[in-house]
Amino acid sequence: MLPVIDSRFNILVYLVTFVLSWLLFALLWWAMQNWNGHSCVEGVDGFTTALLFSIETQHTIGYGSRAVTDRCLGAVTLLMLQSVCGAVTQCIITGIIFAKVSCGIIVYKLFTYLPYLATFQSCCCWPDCLELFARRHAESGGF
Repeated sequence: MLPVIDSRFNILVYLVTFVLSWLLFALLWWAMQNWNGHSCVEGVDGFTTALLFSIETQHTIGYGSRAVTDRCLGAVTLLMLQSVCGAVTQCIITGIIFAKVSCGIIVYKLFTYLPYLATFQSCCCWPDCLELFARRHAESGGF
């Protein structure tokens, strides 16, 4: 079962997760540019532009004046790695938010059916709520 965590703490964790991933990849882009003599990414000439390029890459919002060149295989590999990591991070965060919101909706619906409330008193997370709700609904033939 998932622990019940305050929503403000959840938002903080989500923000920190994204900011840290942007900063980590910005550091990698910046290091790659300095190590390879500014030939891997056009338009990245410092840490600030590397951070902007990292955000643009992770959220696929378009580059404008910054672009990966074909002169550096490491840049292409890093681009693919950041794209995959960004998509996985987005999926995980979206799943967590969806589970948290869904549990609230299910618990609200459960409280509207007071005769069945005793069945769900131990339910505190989305998978448990959904399983118990489906089992009770099937046993009773519907509400």
